[in-house]
Amino acid sequence: MDVGMVSVIVPVYNVEKYIENCINSLIKQTYKNIEIILVDDGSTDKSGSICDNFCAIDNRIKVIHTQNKGVSAARNKGIEVSTGCFIQFVDSDDTIDENMTKRLVQLMGKNIDLVICGYRIKQIRGKNRFLSKEIQPIFWGQFTKDDFVNNFGKFLNNLIVNSPVNKLYSASLIKGYRLSFPENISIGEDLIFNLEVINKSSRIYITKEVYYNYINHNQSSLMLNYKKDFFSIQQILFSKLYQFLHENDKMSMENEVNIRFYYIRSIFCCLNNLFHNNSKLSFRNKVIQIKEIITDNQVQNSLRFKPKLGIQYKIIITLIYLKQYLSIYLFFTFKSHVKKLVERLT
Repeated sequence: MDVGMVSVIVPVYNVEKYIENCINSLIKQTYKNIEIILVDDGSTDKSGSICDNFCAIDNRIKVIHTQNKGVSAARNKGIEVSTGCFIQFVDSDDTIDENMTKRLVQLMGKNIDLVICGYRIKQIRGKNRFLSKEIQPIFWGQFTKDDFVNNFGKFLNNLIVNSPVNKLYSASLIKGYRLSFPENISIGEDLIFNLEVINKSSRIYITKEVYYNYINHNQSSLMLNYKKDFFSIQQILFSKLYQFLHENDKMSMENEVNIRFYYIRSIFCCLNNLFHNNSKLSFRNKVIQIKEIITDNQVQNSLRFKPKLGIQYKIIITLIYLKQYLSIYLFFTFKSHVKKLVERLT
């Protein structure tokens, strides 16, 4: 039984190869009381016209064409024009199981502001080949905000907090508090948005079921591109996490250990970022940035918590602790070359 309209918001940008699969998975939802809002963020390929074609054959689809302002602005535009009781976000190169919306609506009781489910990561490895991994919540059931934040660090490292796509939101909460995605950063905007939602929520429901398909197409992956401000953004995100837990009086030792663990993993990503294919940094500039990253006070403080990671990470942690800039440079240079070789062979 339909209990209210769901606004499914899809930011679209240059995904002509994938957008049809995405839209088809939305059209096939067993929950029919939906509006599908496709926000074309200034695409320069055929994505916009493909959206228009679908709009012509299904009156539940709305298409909005905007200038290119980024995924956050596109999602915010979708929120602005949405009319549903609930809001769901889907990325334009992903798909969802046909019963996802129905099941999340069923779990969205009277006092629930946010529903979270598991998701699959599908890594495309050539034609008709992919690797699949399921991310399932470690705890499930109904949580008060207090209980959820008590376990926040665990949920954060369980990778179910960050993204908006494995969730169903109360539209009245988002619009009532005028919540939006920050448009001034290009990484971590999802986490900042979800921290605000959690802060305003009374009750949250988590299901262990997996309904969302995150499809990682190598050529479109954000993490394959060098980001000049990557480290500074990670510093901002860590500060936001710390602030969130302090404001809720939940900076327990367990939560601090977990967010420090999360920060250390993000530092590995920062170091990897320096060695991406399109990075134009010279040897000297890479070493300078390595030094800036590993001498950061919060990085060094986080090492004191001795995060439990695999052997590769233990090597890097030791090198960071000893401030071995050149050794870190050689490690990531070698790692980058091996990755390129593997990609050529596969």
